[in-house]
Amino acid sequence: MCRYLDIINVSIFLTSLYILSSNLVKGQYKNIIFQSVMLLSTVLLKLYNILNEISFYRSVSNLIVLTFLVNLELYKIHNKSKDIVLALNYSLILISLFLPYYINDNLYSMVINIYVLITNLYLFSIYIFNEKFHIKYMLHFMYIIGIFLELILKENMLIENINSILVLACSIYILMYIFKVYVKLYYDKSVDIISKLNRSNINIKIHDEKLNMKKSTNKNTSEMIVKKENILNLMLKGSQKTMFLIDNEGYITNEDSSFYDIWNEYINYEYNISLELFCKNSFAHDDKLIYNIEKSRSSYREIETEIKDKNGRTFTCRSIPVKLNNNSTGVICIMTDVTSRKQIDMKIKDNDTKYKKIVDNMPYSVLIANKDEIIYNNNKSEYIDFNQENIKNIILGQCSSEELYYTYSDGIDTYLNIDKVNYIEGEEYRTLFVIRDITSYKNLLKKLERSKKKYESLVNIIPEGIYVLDFDSKMLKYANKAFFNMIGSKEITNVDIDSINKNMIMTSGSINGNVKYKRDTLNDQHGNEINIECGGMLLDINKKIKMIGIVRDITEQIKAELIEREIEEKEKLNKSKNEFFINMSHELKTPLNLIHSSNQLIEVVYKNELKENNNIEVLNTIEIVKKHVNILMGLIDNMIELAKLQSNFHEFKKDYYNIVDISEDIVDEFSEFIDKEDVNIVFDTDEEEKIVNIDIDDIEKVILILLSIVIKYSMKKSNVVFELGTKKDFITIMIKNSDKYDYDKYIKNSENKIVEMSITLARLIIEFYGGNLNIKVGPRNMEIVIDIKRVHEDKAYKTRDNYKQDGFAYLEYKKMCSF
Repeated sequence: MCRYLDIINVSIFLTSLYILSSNLVKGQYKNIIFQSVMLLSTVLLKLYNILNEISFYRSVSNLIVLTFLVNLELYKIHNKSKDIVLALNYSLILISLFLPYYINDNLYSMVINIYVLITNLYLFSIYIFNEKFHIKYMLHFMYIIGIFLELILKENMLIENINSILVLACSIYILMYIFKVYVKLYYDKSVDIISKLNRSNINIKIHDEKLNMKKSTNKNTSEMIVKKENILNLMLKGSQKTMFLIDNEGYITNEDSSFYDIWNEYINYEYNISLELFCKNSFAHDDKLIYNIEKSRSSYREIETEIKDKNGRTFTCRSIPVKLNNNSTGVICIMTDVTSRKQIDMKIKDNDTKYKKIVDNMPYSVLIANKDEIIYNNNKSEYIDFNQENIKNIILGQCSSEELYYTYSDGIDTYLNIDKVNYIEGEEYRTLFVIRDITSYKNLLKKLERSKKKYESLVNIIPEGIYVLDFDSKMLKYANKAFFNMIGSKEITNVDIDSINKNMIMTSGSINGNVKYKRDTLNDQHGNEINIECGGMLLDINKKIKMIGIVRDITEQIKAELIEREIEEKEKLNKSKNEFFINMSHELKTPLNLIHSSNQLIEVVYKNELKENNNIEVLNTIEIVKKHVNILMGLIDNMIELAKLQSNFHEFKKDYYNIVDISEDIVDEFSEFIDKEDVNIVFDTDEEEKIVNIDIDDIEKVILILLSIVIKYSMKKSNVVFELGTKKDFITIMIKNSDKYDYDKYIKNSENKIVEMSITLARLIIEFYGGNLNIKVGPRNMEIVIDIKRVHEDKAYKTRDNYKQDGFAYLEYKKMCSF
């Protein structure tokens, strides 16, 4: 018992060691190495004890387990002296393990072990003194007592068994403790960390959303500030103006800060600025400015001109002559930056050009008129001259926007839609006319009206009842003739639409969506109950919810379904019958096989005895039993195959074969066994290869059945002809006896129904291959014709393997001819 418990303990300790080693790989070295070493030494000692059964090693391993337990319980106490004592105890245990190899007396080892035991007990007692009592401490004390007794009472089986059970309990406790500390607690911590991370992510997302909102607000604010700043700069630029005096020597004097704001390159210029230098450095056409200033000085009159500087700015320059104190003539220049104004004027001109192009390219006519005449026409009308008096008077005399029907001079009719807007330009009242030719639109409306009538006619032809219902008011808006005929009414107001809609399944969506139908019954106006199938859909037509309902009269369909259900029940009944026949055939084969086996046993065992005693009656009985067993076996096989074919249980393994070779082999096998019947089989074919796609077992069965029937009713010394021919897409197999055929035997045969069963089986097989079977029986001849579909392509075909037992053909023949 101790050995088996030690094996379990070793497996549990190894599991604990695996958990500790996995945490060691993670980098958690503290205390784990010491625990792993103790567990490893325990496992090794237990294994050594299992193999050699030395009680001393069991005691030492139990002391290591006790030391491990104390280490676990004192795990939370961080005290170096505790760690030193435990390490010393473990070292003493190892010393006691190897001490007997050097000192023959075991007393020293026992003293060391008792010391270790007392030390562990002391440490454990100090620990539990400050802890609440727990039932696990009882286990620890029992374990300590057990180890003590094991050390004192050596070779005591009872104590060893009890200690093994206690070690098992302690090993389970150690595994649970290690799992809790090194697996479960770490898992709980990781789950807690993940939950905190998730909460932090959520908070971060919330803060991100708030930041994005603030970013959006700040962005809008900054864009607004930039726009206002641009407007302000534009206004400041637009108002840039400076004024300076040019003396008679050509120097600029009395310049103010505005001069340096415009031409800041002269801020640090230390000398007087000459007009020539200023014009040369700052303006593109310096001679033009100098010329105008000198002209103003000489003519003593004000001159205004426009000039561009080298930075692309445009200035207006007013040159005003003035008398100076020394009676010389100076010139006051007032320069205004008109660059922005010029740009705005250019944009206005560009926009005017664009708007004019847009108006000119509009697909309809745009007119501007004052009170009496048209002052602008974009000339988009190809046929109407709006300046003609009649049309002009009509347009200018319109009081409001409306449609106008107009006939051209050449008799062409047109429809015009006129919109007009009054506005004031300067002090003059004007009117803007927008005239659209809506002739195509009106013609399209007429076509739609005609199309509507066509569709109504088409809907009225549909045999299903269709109606349109306003979903909000529940009023019937439209129904076709089939719907009225179905309910036996002619007026919409007389229709009880709620009786149809109460159980209808509605679908919503597009017109191409699938309509779900539900069956119901409805009473027409005459009180007759009709079976209907109704469904509907909700459509949004011109922002109004309409319900399209479809009603079908399925009274005849219900009747047809009832008939189909009856047919299915009959088919199930037939299937049950077929299964019954199959089961019955199998049940019949079991006693038949017993009879056949018993008959064979009697024939073999008592064969010599019966011949010696000349017991003819018993021999005849054996032959009769054998004969009827063959008959019944063939009959049961045919019944099984027939039932399988009729219930689609028969398995066909089709492949390509040369039917000439198959037929010739069967005829040859037949000929070997029917020589005693004095019947000769003549085989003939018009081709050596005739490829068919068949199951060879099926075709062999058909040929054997039909050939056996012909031979059965053939007289002695007669010829049976077996011919293979071709007729269009079919291969023809003909088996006949036109020489000596016993018609009376065929007519008077009491087993004729059994023969017909075999023929039915052969016919079903042939029909499966798309062929035909015809049997002609007359007073002078019997002829059987089989038609099988031929394969025209040159296919690789299989050869017939003679895997069946010798005399197979003769056995099939005996089954048929024993009737």
